[in-house]
Amino acid sequence: PTRWSELQGAMGPFLAESGKLVRFGLTTYPAPPPSTGTVTPAQLCAPAASLEDGSVRALIPKDLDSDEALQDYANEVNAELQAIPNGGVGRPQGGTPTSASLQFASTLLTPNSEDRDQIIILLTDGLPNCNDKNEYDGTSADCRCTLETLSQCTDSFSPYFKRGCLDKNASVTAVSALKASKISTIVIGFGAETSAGDGPSVLNEMARAGGFARTCKASIDCGTGDTCDVGTGFCGRSFYQAGNREELAAALKSISEAIQPGEPCFTPLEQSQLPSDEKLIVVYIDGERTLAGPDTWSLESGGVRFTGSACAKLEASRPEDPVSVEVRAIRQL
Repeated sequence: PTRWSELQGAMGPFLAESGKLVRFGLTTYPAPPPSTGTVTPAQLCAPAASLEDGSVRALIPKDLDSDEALQDYANEVNAELQAIPNGGVGRPQGGTPTSASLQFASTLLTPNSEDRDQIIILLTDGLPNCNDKNEYDGTSADCRCTLETLSQCTDSFSPYFKRGCLDKNASVTAVSALKASKISTIVIGFGAETSAGDGPSVLNEMARAGGFARTCKASIDCGTGDTCDVGTGFCGRSFYQAGNREELAAALKSISEAIQPGEPCFTPLEQSQLPSDEKLIVVYIDGERTLAGPDTWSLESGGVRFTGSACAKLEASRPEDPVSVEVRAIRQL
């Protein structure tokens, strides 16, 4: 298995489960290099830049609305993803030209759309680099060389004199520009390179600029080994991180749950808000205490699920005839 095959294994179920919720598209970067001849450093660093360079594997459909049509298209997107070979000609290779690829991705969307949420899921296994217009070069103390061989960055005759330097600032700026155009960015780091060294600080800034950072009310919401900054409401690791197929699938599941439209019959609770015992939760509907049961509500891992006549009452609510729901839970430490 490689990072690519692990990614393919996780994305299949994600697209199958979320296909009805989203008009999916797929763009990969760097742009696929030529299949024959010698591949140059510039080609290995080429960002996604056009509809003709092979980067856009599936355009976002603008006219699909039915569940069946959306799911069929998500299946097509998955087929395109699974068809990218794990080795040999056409395999993923090259650098990580993130900033320019994000700028191109914005042209595939509709800036400042009021009709629907627009989201880029940025899944990267490396730190942003490959910017031949990087403000830093190998002679600058601010150049953080992303390559294994430092001389590739410091040699002024090297094609990676600028391309090899960390492209943090331009990448954060690109995400911020997307957000200013009402396009959110969800950042997922995949593999060791994004979880250590400069990885966390770079991806954290991108995640927070993208408007879809991991939020929390207490450290328990952030998972094992992470903490919550209660002042900002962000987890210490604000981006999603995965090291294998299972962890990536879990991250994608969390994202799927986050992008789903609100359900009138489900009240989500953060991990820190869940009761430490099922007996330590009380639910009020229109001010009246309501006991759990098949016709009222039940406690699930992520919140309170309303069923039967209670759910029907919530679904029938309107702004002029609202239904009040109050959930009180105690968590004993």
